[in-house]
Amino acid sequence: MPHAPGYDATGLANVVDFVNVMTYDYSGPWQPKGPTGPESPIPGVQETLDMWEQAGLPRSKMNVGVPTYGCGWTTGVANAQYGAPVTGLSPAWPQSNSAGQVNYIEICAQMGNAVWDPTNQVGQKGPNKPK
Repeated sequence: MPHAPGYDATGLANVVDFVNVMTYDYSGPWQPKGPTGPESPIPGVQETLDMWEQAGLPRSKMNVGVPTYGCGWTTGVANAQYGAPVTGLSPAWPQSNSAGQVNYIEICAQMGNAVWDPTNQVGQKGPNKPK
C-alpha cells in the first residue's frame, strides 16, 4: 500500500461511511525556530488527499479537516514570507494565552483587512500583533 503504512485504506473504505482526514498542522508552534509556514497549505492538503486515494480510500469517503486557529512567529523582518527564518514564537494573544497560537475568535476579530496571498494560497494580514 503506497504511502500510508499502518493503514489498510481499502479495507477501511469497505467498513466506514467516511474518514476525517487531518489536513492541518503542517507547521506550528512546536517549531519555535521556524521556518514560518501555513498550518494547512493547499498543496499539502492536495498531497495528503492524493496519498489516501492512492492507498485505496475513495475521495467520496474523505472529510477534509481544516484549522480554526492560527500560528505565528516573530521574524524581525517586516512582511516576511513563508519559509522565513524566525527569532521565536509570536506573543500570546489574550484569549488563546499561548505563544505562537491564536484562536478562531481572535482571528475573526482581525480579518477586516485581510488579503489573499496567491503565491502561498492563504489569507493573511500584514504585521499582525496581539492587542
